[in-house]
Order: sequence, then structure tokens, then C-alpha cells
Amino acid sequence: MPKFIADLLDLLRFRFQPLSHYVYPAWQPLGWLALAAILGGSASTEVQAALPGKLAFFFVLTLAETAFLSIWLMVWWKWVLRRPFTGSLFPLLTLCTGPQFLVPLVALLPPRSSAIILLTIAIYNLVLMVSAVAAALEERRRTVLLGMMAYLPLALIFSQLTHRLMAGWGWIAWPVAPVGS
Repeated sequence: MPKFIADLLDLLRFRFQPLSHYVYPAWQPLGWLALAAILGGSASTEVQAALPGKLAFFFVLTLAETAFLSIWLMVWWKWVLRRPFTGSLFPLLTLCTGPQFLVPLVALLPPRSSAIILLTIAIYNLVLMVSAVAAALEERRRTVLLGMMAYLPLALIFSQLTHRLMAGWGWIAWPVAPVGS
């Protein structure tokens, strides 16, 4: 079994390694993110665009989200917490996107069930990411969670910009009209 897949399965079972363990050829994390983008983009019913454009957009979006969070946390450790940091969090955070592969399957369920399952996947993904980064950096989970919470305003701005971009291209209706109007 390839090391990337073995590490993914270990990570999903909360078996973590030091950060130096999560080193792969560049094509593996990029391929994984491309696969996540293909699944997410092809399952998206809200975005009205040609499939190649939609898949390319979702790939760039997934890559940017992962890269921005990785850079944010590395800067957080080095400059805010003033702790030594070597290596990259990008491969580890890429592996942490594994639970997102379940999201397209949830679309097959009734809306009420899918909302509960999507919330469960999101919580599991957050706990997995915080636990993995904490274990890889030998840090407390609370410190990692604080770094991620500090990133939240930037993530919201990034989300707003991508929604405006998609609305400008005519891919989505935004802002969304209130329910009942």
C-alpha cells in the first residue's frame, strides 16, 4: 500500500506521527486535492457552470484553502507563538481532507438526514485536523484550536470573495434571497 494512503487511513483512525513523517512527492498531495475537487465539483448542484470550469475552479479553491491554512498555522507557530518550526503542514492538512470524500454520498440522502450527517462530518474533520496538527507538532490541542480560530476571519473573507467571484461569473445566485420571497 502506498505510504500516502496508509498514512491517510492511520490519520482517519487518529494514529498520528511527527510532522517529519508526512513528506511525499508533490504530485501525491496535489493529486489528492484534485480528486477531492473533482468529487466536490461534480456533486455540486448550486454552481451552474460548465463541468471543466467548475472542476478547475474547485481544484484551485481546494488548493488555496489548504495552502492558506497551512501557511497561516506555520506563521502562527513561528511568529506568534515564537516556537521553532521546520517542515510543512501542507501534506498533513491535505491528508486531513479525507472525510470530505463522504460529502458527495450524503447528497443522495433526504435533506434532514444529510444536514445531520454533514454536521457530523464537519465536526469529525475539525477534531481530526486539530488532533493531527497537535500530535505532529507535539503541542496542546487548545493551542492548535486557537490558531485555527484566529484563521477563521480570513477564511470567511476568502469565502465571501469566492462567492462574489462565482456570482460575477453567473455561476450562482448571490446574495441568496430570503426564504419565502
